[in-house]
Amino acid sequence: MELPTELPYALVTILSILAPPVFQLVTRLVQKEVYRFLVSLALSAITGLAAVILTHLPIEFSVPFITGLFTFSSLAYKVIWKPLSKKTGILQAPPTS
Repeated sequence: MELPTELPYALVTILSILAPPVFQLVTRLVQKEVYRFLVSLALSAITGLAAVILTHLPIEFSVPFITGLFTFSSLAYKVIWKPLSKKTGILQAPPTS
C-alpha cells in the first residue's frame, strides 16, 4: 500500500514543528556548550534523515528541502515554543560551562 503524495510532506512538517522542543529537552541535559552543539548537530542529522526517509526522496541535500525544513522549524520555535517556554519556563536551558 502506497501513501498519498501529500502525507509524507505533512509528516515532515509535523516533524519540523516538534523538533525544536525535543532538541531543547535533550540538549539541556548537556553542560558544556561544545557538546550541546554536537548533540544538536547529531539530532539535526537524524531529523533530516528521517524526513528524507518519510518523503522517499533520494538522499541529497537540495536547497528547497533544507529551506523548507529550516523555515518550518524556525517558525514553530518562534511562534509556538519560545512563547510557551517564556510563560512556563519548561524549556529553559541551564547555563553552560
